[in-house]
Amino acid sequence: MNHYDAIVHPLSRNWWTSLNDWPAFKTKTLYLQQGSALKHHPASRSGSVTYDYDPAKPTPMVGGANLPPITKTPGCGTADQSGRERRSDVIVFNSEVLTEDMPGSCGAIECQALCKIHKEGH
Repeated sequence: MNHYDAIVHPLSRNWWTSLNDWPAFKTKTLYLQQGSALKHHPASRSGSVTYDYDPAKPTPMVGGANLPPITKTPGCGTADQSGRERRSDVIVFNSEVLTEDMPGSCGAIECQALCKIHKEGH
């Protein structure tokens, strides 16, 4: 019986594969830009994005690593997020289409952002 260090499912493919070594970690830095873009270089000027959050209308969980029997969330894994992304209380930044696979991209994602919260009436 073979032992593999990693069994992965590349999102750009429709198959699983076994690897003797975990894919090499590659850091990719993307910067928030005007117009909801993510680019490989820092923005030329600062900007801001705002939205209103209403706790009475929470953003629904769609796909992901959830536990449907416990959370009553339909389905796990990949899911079409376009309906959720169109909500006025969701902010989305997109990069250009990736032209190569990103092995090891299942690691930690870090975001550094400055947030100001304004409570109504204050």
